[in-house]
Amino acid sequence: MITSSKATPHKDVKSFLCGFATKETGVINISEIDLSALKEGESCIIEGHGATDIMAKRLKELGFIRGTRVTCLLKSFAGDPTAYLVKGAVIALRREDAANIKVCR
Repeated sequence: MITSSKATPHKDVKSFLCGFATKETGVINISEIDLSALKEGESCIIEGHGATDIMAKRLKELGFIRGTRVTCLLKSFAGDPTAYLVKGAVIALRREDAANIKVCR
């Protein structure tokens, strides 16, 4: 384990998953967006979803669970749907469904 005199313990799960805590600046590198805003090749961590109950259940079944790393693999020419890598599986989502998934970079 690497320690630094400037590092402080993470104050919450969000800072642990999405950023780093430092003594001078507090939590840094946290940018909360929706999944549809990711560009090809970018990765993020899922924070949660605002989807309907049925869609939220389906997304969870597909692996879109809080704390899971997701990578945007490929956007179609028109930008809809987009292929994401989730827990070793490639899953295509429509933009409207991806917009309901909140993530942090």
